[in-house]
Amino acid sequence: MSRRRRSDPQAERPIQRGPAHRWRGNRVFYVAVEGESTEPDYLTHLNREFGSDHQFLIHPLYKRNGMTPGRVVARALEQRDEVLAGDDRVQLWALFDRDRHRDIPQAMREARDGGVHVAFSHPSFDLWLLLHFTDTSGQQGGSNRIVHEKLRQFAGFETFDSHNDKSVAGRRAQALTGRHTDAVRRASYRWLYSSSVTGSDQFDSGPSVGASQIARWVMKWSGAAPCQCHSPGGV
Repeated sequence: MSRRRRSDPQAERPIQRGPAHRWRGNRVFYVAVEGESTEPDYLTHLNREFGSDHQFLIHPLYKRNGMTPGRVVARALEQRDEVLAGDDRVQLWALFDRDRHRDIPQAMREARDGGVHVAFSHPSFDLWLLLHFTDTSGQQGGSNRIVHEKLRQFAGFETFDSHNDKSVAGRRAQALTGRHTDAVRRASYRWLYSSSVTGSDQFDSGPSVGASQIARWVMKWSGAAPCQCHSPGGV
């Protein structure tokens, strides 16, 4: 989870109301995220690369200094009225990491009960970034240190996580362009997506890149890749 400074230390991502928030599209993702920098930047990148041409819009919902998994789910549920209103073009997502959080099982249950899709990453979202460039073994993928060391070998990411800079903008976003299909393929081949367990120890069983599920939905509509997408509460 990043600590890159935002202009307002207490600000959460604002949501536009009315027709403008559709951005000429008919599919909307509200994605509440744990981090304040890496995940919102990546979701903005997906918007720019796919959204306008393929008529969808991702709203990243974040807060400076991040949120716990439980708070991430609660933030997503603040948009539930749109889904309950019968708009099947709207999806709610909660994106968070394993880290050392203790409230993951409860957050998973609340997401399932509230109809929120969960994108769970172990050890962190950064593993998903690495899979845009290369595959990695299960043991290596389970270590944030190794993930960062390998990620810094690629152009644009040489200083990733240096001085707490984990942004995914500028050269880093450009480096990801055109690599999403490969990342989904690598994730499909190697990593776990779903979990129905409620014991927190089960979330330590191996690396996972639930963030790829968001990319799968996006590419389903962009025509870039097939979607094997899970129901709310899965990762």
